[in-house]
Amino acid sequence: MAGTATELHISGGNHITLPSRRKDSAANNFDRLDVIFVEAPLAKRPGKFEHLSNLVMVPLLVAALYLMLLGQKLFRIAGLHDSHLVYDLAEEYDAEIVEVDMDLFDVIDEYRLLWMLVHHGIVMLAIFALPKVVATFQWVPIPVLVPSVFVAAAVLIFGAFATGTMGARDMRMAYDVKEYSEENPVEDALLVIGALHRAGVKKRLQDSTQVQIA
Repeated sequence: MAGTATELHISGGNHITLPSRRKDSAANNFDRLDVIFVEAPLAKRPGKFEHLSNLVMVPLLVAALYLMLLGQKLFRIAGLHDSHLVYDLAEEYDAEIVEVDMDLFDVIDEYRLLWMLVHHGIVMLAIFALPKVVATFQWVPIPVLVPSVFVAAAVLIFGAFATGTMGARDMRMAYDVKEYSEENPVEDALLVIGALHRAGVKKRLQDSTQVQIA
């Protein structure tokens, strides 16, 4: 176990941004860094059987997650993702990068029936609403309108999933930070997360004797 408390800086902001904006924020004023903790909800990929089960039972949710992965990759290529902040600071301070968070595909696997009910409930609402939508937007071609309704359903499904898992993810990220700090000699660390997670993670760490929020 580590003998000294870890001083933790939290950089919470938009994932899609100019890295210089996050780097210049007040949360990134430090003299040294041993570890950079990084939010990583999609670090793993499911196995073939799990992937097939997900596609059959929650196809729109899986599609939304992979579209998010694709979007993140494109923004990384364009240099507009906070991962560049992580790599720049890791190189500058010779800091270790440690991924924290729960894996979202594991969450789907563990609670597949629950998310299937949410998924198909929203899809059924979309189907029932389709005639009304078609009647209201008669000037929009059917080949455009119908897919748009299901895209909207996918957005709602992903929104429900993100909202439903946020508290558990905050708890897991805080736990991962504390566990790593207890098992390793870390004096100064940075946690890079999305803005919506900052308050939840900070709340769960505020009573920790091992991790002190800077």
